[in-house]
Amino acid sequence: MKSALLLATAIFAFSATSASAQTTAAATATATIGTSLALNVTNTAFSFGSLTSTDFDLGYKAAPTTSVISHRGNVRHTVSVASNAATFTGSNGTSTTDPVRASKPSSDLLWSKDAFATAGTGLATTASPVISQSARGRFNNAATVSYRFLVDYALDTPGDYALSVTYTIAAD
Repeated sequence: MKSALLLATAIFAFSATSASAQTTAAATATATIGTSLALNVTNTAFSFGSLTSTDFDLGYKAAPTTSVISHRGNVRHTVSVASNAATFTGSNGTSTTDPVRASKPSSDLLWSKDAFATAGTGLATTASPVISQSARGRFNNAATVSYRFLVDYALDTPGDYALSVTYTIAAD
């Protein structure tokens, strides 16, 4: 009987210890979400190649490729395009009497989202909006941009012309 009492006391002591050992702790999860924007533009190096008299007769040469813009953001945002300089850089002129045109304006490079169904927009150092996105989310292949390089017999002398262009995404 003494051993049964000792066993009952041990079970009671174990039960009491287990019940009082249970505790709780509060936890808090925190996170800081900042503005998140991303931009992808395909075909960022586009060449118009060598221009011919046919291009001069048309007044332009169309780029053989287009750029496709995909973007995403957790805030309303705008994708814009601008030239990095007011004029093209001209080099490798082949005429001694008519040097390469160092003042060819950046606006002679046109861009269009509708494949030039309308006139298109000349590039400038001031950014032009390509996409104004009022909704948040992921927008793949949101716009296709076509390009034209304007030429004029009276103004454009032989040489190589280059202009840097920047696409930017910014929160509204």
